[in-house]
Amino acid sequence: MTNLGEPLRKVLGDKTAKVLEKGLDLSTVGDLLHHYPRRYAHRGELTPLSGLQDGEHVTVMAEVVKVQGRSLTRSPGYVLEITVTDGTGQLKLSFFGRKGSYKAEHELSPGTRGLFAGKISTYVPRSGKAQRQLTHPQYKVVAEKTAEQAAQEWADEIIPIYPSTKGLDIETIGKSVQTVLDQLDLPADPMPAALLGRRRLIGLREAYEGIHRPRSWEELGRARARLKWDEAFVVQIALARRR
Repeated sequence: MTNLGEPLRKVLGDKTAKVLEKGLDLSTVGDLLHHYPRRYAHRGELTPLSGLQDGEHVTVMAEVVKVQGRSLTRSPGYVLEITVTDGTGQLKLSFFGRKGSYKAEHELSPGTRGLFAGKISTYVPRSGKAQRQLTHPQYKVVAEKTAEQAAQEWADEIIPIYPSTKGLDIETIGKSVQTVLDQLDLPADPMPAALLGRRRLIGLREAYEGIHRPRSWEELGRARARLKWDEAFVVQIALARRR
């Protein structure tokens, strides 16, 4: 278990902790938990492949029918192309990088069913036939018996988008926050119980959960309300000490 004053290197390891400190000046668990998302994305409703339009941000559920990789004459030198179908049409998933550098190469074999989210674009290969694609899509493999339920849950998920900086990707921040939350052990709530009850505010632990991995927009709203009170409370204490 960990607390707000714990150095991040003890929880996340030296490599990740150094990246967070250099890029965002975050050195403790408390620093990271107070690095709130700047906005939230919503994957939205599932879209049939036959109705895809360029520029749309979509979530589709489809089955992998073909996996192939090919070398490129330009950087990064390799592209993994995965073709999926939902019965109404086909879509290509493109992953650019080094050969073997993406988990999709091992997780998305033919016959695998999954959810795929990203921005639709069109490209024209040497064959001359235009094809719709998702480049580096987010994805989640789902089991056949739970596919429908998983699809709805994944499509409804609220995704935190964190402030980042060059050389530090959002995924690293998000995974670090999840690791910290899973190990967080807080002492008694610093906000007076009478104030919490009077203002109908949630507890601090619940607020951290709600701001970083909200299960609903209502839960996110309650978390924001609590954390705003905390900020105001700290300011009032600082002013009182000065007086």
